[in-house]
Amino acid sequence: MIAILLVLTLLLMNAQAFAQEDPEPDNGELPGSDEVGDLPAGTEAEGETTEQDEKARELYLVGRDLYEAGRYQAALEVFEEAHKLSPRPLLLLSLASTYERVGRYEDALTALRQYEPHAEEDKRSVLDKRIQGLEERLAKIESAAAKPETTEKPIVEPAPAPLPAEGTDLAIWGWTVGGVGLAMGITGGVLVALGESDHVLAKDDAQKLTPQAYQQLVDDGDMKKTTGFIVAGVGGAALITGIVLLVLDDDEADTTPQAGLIPTNDGALMTLTGRF
Repeated sequence: MIAILLVLTLLLMNAQAFAQEDPEPDNGELPGSDEVGDLPAGTEAEGETTEQDEKARELYLVGRDLYEAGRYQAALEVFEEAHKLSPRPLLLLSLASTYERVGRYEDALTALRQYEPHAEEDKRSVLDKRIQGLEERLAKIESAAAKPETTEKPIVEPAPAPLPAEGTDLAIWGWTVGGVGLAMGITGGVLVALGESDHVLAKDDAQKLTPQAYQQLVDDGDMKKTTGFIVAGVGGAALITGIVLLVLDDDEADTTPQAGLIPTNDGALMTLTGRF
């Protein structure tokens, strides 16, 4: 509205010069959707020009310039204001063309139908074609809006089966348990060897040692040997378990290895028989 008042101010500065010009005559053609036509001065019935008619005509000229410059929304606002001041039928053609430009097809169709009773006989065929074209366009829009949107569910491919791991759980456990068992067996053997060393030392230094020191050295040796046997026994069992797990994991093994632990006077002897 502010833009319209500014335009009116500029136009009123040249109102005297405009009033002296001859009004543009009607070109006798029905404007298409790409043109707005012309608006003659004076009323259709009496040929007289009122103050509102003059303002409406000034607004119309501004709207026409905006339309030709491609500023359709601004032109539409000016044409609507002009039609409020002077609701001449010819302004309906300008409104219809501008409504089409901004995508308001229902309003464009309404404007053309309002103009239809005032159309001249030789222009009715052109008007009817425009009305028919708008009706067909609106029908297509309504048909497209009525169709439900079909959203196809994407085909989900099944996830590929995971590749088998290079080593199975049995193999992992076999190596782990077997490694721990081997380490315990070595630790037990070392403890047994240390205990035996204490016994030898006690025998060699029996004359030099006090009875208490001698007995303490013998007891230490016995403790080391006993602990060594226990640790070695548990380690041997763990080692055997690990070997069994590895054999069970190997499908190509022909026979199951057999392992055993034979106690001796100096320690323990572990036996392992089988085919790998």
